[in-house]
Amino acid sequence: EQVFINIVNNALFQTKSGDMITILGRYYAFAGVCAISIEDTGIGIRKEDQKQIFERFHRVHNGDGPSYEGTGLGLSISKTIMEGHRGRIGVRSVYGRGSTFYLLLPVK
Repeated sequence: EQVFINIVNNALFQTKSGDMITILGRYYAFAGVCAISIEDTGIGIRKEDQKQIFERFHRVHNGDGPSYEGTGLGLSISKTIMEGHRGRIGVRSVYGRGSTFYLLLPVK
C-alpha cells in the first residue's frame, strides 16, 4: 500500500492539468506474479537520472519542471519495501513524454 501511494503521489506531482495517469494491474498465474503499472504523461525522467532514482536522497531536478522539496527517500523506501516482499520495482521513462513505474509482486 505504501509503495502504491508513493508512486501515485509522484505521478500526481509530475503531471499538470490535461495530463493523464493510467493504473493497470494484471495477475499472471503461470508466473505467480501480480504486475501493476502506473503510467503518467508528465515531464518524464532523464536517462541519467533513471539509474539513480531508487537511491537514498536522490532527487531529480528538472529545470523546466516543478520544484519539489521532498527528501529523496520515497522511491528508495519503495524499493526496500518491494524487495522485502520479494518483489521488484522499476521505471521506464522518456523525458518530455512521461514515465511508467512498474511493480511486480509474487503471489501464492
